[in-house]
Amino acid sequence: MTSATITGSTDGSGNVTLNWSGASANGRPISGYHITLSDGTQKDVGAVATTTMPGHVGTTYTFTIVTQNNRGANSSTPATSSNSAVPKPGPPSASAGNNHQTVTFTWGPAASTEPVSYVLTGDGGLASTSPSGSFSFTGSYGTTYSFTVTATSAGQSTSTSASVKPVDPYTIQLCHGSPGPNGWPYLGVIWSGNNGVTHTIAFPGTGASTITFSAASGRQQSGAYHNIGSPGDNNYNATITWTDNGVTHTTQPWGGTPAC
Repeated sequence: MTSATITGSTDGSGNVTLNWSGASANGRPISGYHITLSDGTQKDVGAVATTTMPGHVGTTYTFTIVTQNNRGANSSTPATSSNSAVPKPGPPSASAGNNHQTVTFTWGPAASTEPVSYVLTGDGGLASTSPSGSFSFTGSYGTTYSFTVTATSAGQSTSTSASVKPVDPYTIQLCHGSPGPNGWPYLGVIWSGNNGVTHTIAFPGTGASTITFSAASGRQQSGAYHNIGSPGDNNYNATITWTDNGVTHTTQPWGGTPAC
């Protein structure tokens, strides 16, 4: 035998996978192999080059393999695996999501042939040893929040992590309303994705005024107005500066805004 290797599973089944090559039967056709795991488990297989055998998470395994022909086992050609393997527990499940600024971490148990313990760490003050559950907290838009679940079984550990970055769905843009003095249109805004926050929109200039809203979406004109002009002239291409809860926005060209 020129090669004999063993690999431990990582799905919690405890199985080990055996591979070998370069077997010799001393001139006779090989009909199969006799395999013995280091824990004493035995198995006969046909003329193949790999097989899977049951085991336990956390146990170290090697194996011995002997070729077989029509006269039985060829004890002169035994081979021992060149490495050892330890099956690991399967990965725990982990997911992260958000509803606006509310972040929720959810996790589930890991598979194993042996008892499993858990350690959870993460943002928002998460600290738990529960095999499954969920944890919610209020985060901020634009910030990434992460957590990790580590499952340990028979001295072997596996971890799963998840993260989420809440994105503010709120959008707002300037619009032009109905004609005001001199036929100049009033200034207004169109918005959507507001999560119950009260917004005060302040417009400068002629007829300076404010708009206040907390609805999820809508459109509203103010008492401020501006000479929209016509394409190509200075008024049409003017830049309008306005604020949303104190945050400054600029819109240019003013004449290119949608109708309120």
